[in-house]
Amino acid sequence: MPGRVEFAAEVRRAIYEHKPDVVAIELPGLFEKQFRQALLRLPEMSVILSLDPDADDRAIYVPVEPADPFVEAARTATEMGAELVLVEPHRADRPHVSGLYPDSYAVKHIGRKAFG
Repeated sequence: MPGRVEFAAEVRRAIYEHKPDVVAIELPGLFEKQFRQALLRLPEMSVILSLDPDADDRAIYVPVEPADPFVEAARTATEMGAELVLVEPHRADRPHVSGLYPDSYAVKHIGRKAFG
């Protein structure tokens, strides 16, 4: 779940437990340079801004904060020497995430494995 420190902590634990060679996070590749710079600034927060390619009057913003599980996955991967890959779904697949997440209290006390 974006912006939840409990999930970020679980992501970090899982990456160290499984020690993957590659960690992929969902983020368009066009943000890679700015995202990697923002990772170096942590724990300071950053925001990546870009014009929305589908609407000239809108912008896309990506917060890069230490409490975010995707940011923590990228930071941990970089820290342990795993390859970090940025991927994005095909536009037709969006929105691809329901927005329903387990309760962060439950994840902390029951554990991530209970959520499959």
